Amino acid sequence: MESFYPNFIFRDTVSEISESRQKIDGYLEKLNIKPVKVIEEEKYLTYVIKVELDFGEIELEIRFKIESPRWVEFKTIFLKELNPSVEVYEKILELNFATILTRFGIDDKTVYAKIELPFPTLDYEEFFSAIKRIANDVNNYFPLFGDIIHQ
Repeated sequence: MESFYPNFIFRDTVSEISESRQKIDGYLEKLNIKPVKVIEEEKYLTYVIKVELDFGEIELEIRFKIESPRWVEFKTIFLKELNPSVEVYEKILELNFATILTRFGIDDKTVYAKIELPFPTLDYEEFFSAIKRIANDVNNYFPLFGDIIHQ
């Protein structure tokens, strides 16, 4: 009779979280960014940082999925309390067509922007580029929603 255990891979989630934290702490330190908060959950590790844009400051969540497949998500709230309309959905589709990595979406009455990348191969340059890309896209495309916000 064959045993189930030789084919079963035991994962060391504690060491994966520790390795993930060391990697990201190093990247943030290199960028001279101090997180506003760090949230440890069972399957996720989330860093919240502040990013200054032309129209004000935003909070950017950098969320790592610890379990396989391991991904990192850079996400920020773009607009809150926006009544969904055909015009809003059309703008979101336009933005998704116009941007390379950043994807815009709507959840309830909140429009968000996010970038997802595979975590195991994420290097410093990709990490830095993702932060720059999402901040740049939010900064550049926020004015497109000006007429919708003021209706």
